[in-house]
Amino acid sequence: MPLLLIAAGPAFVIVTASLLMARLGARISAAIIVSSLAVGGLLLWQVAIAPTCAIAESECIGVKGLAYVVIFFWFLSTAAFLLTLYKHLRSACAR
Repeated sequence: MPLLLIAAGPAFVIVTASLLMARLGARISAAIIVSSLAVGGLLLWQVAIAPTCAIAESECIGVKGLAYVVIFFWFLSTAAFLLTLYKHLRSACAR
C-alpha cells in the first residue's frame, strides 16, 4: 500500500496543481509540483529501493525497473503540466 501511494501521490498532485493553475498561479503550481516530485523521489528511494537493494542483487534489479516505470509515470504527468503551463502563459501574454 505505501508503494502505491508513493507511485500515485505525486502524479495526483501534479494533475491537481495543473487543474488549479488559474486559481493558484503558475509559480505556486510549479513549486508544488517540484516539491511533490522531490518528496516522492525521496520516499521511493527510502521505502522501495534502498531496503530492497540491501537484500540481494536480483531484487535490486527488479525494484529499480519498477522505479523507472513509476518515474516514467511521473514524467508523463509533468509533461502534461508543462503543456498546461505553456497554454496558461500563452493566453496570459495574449491579453
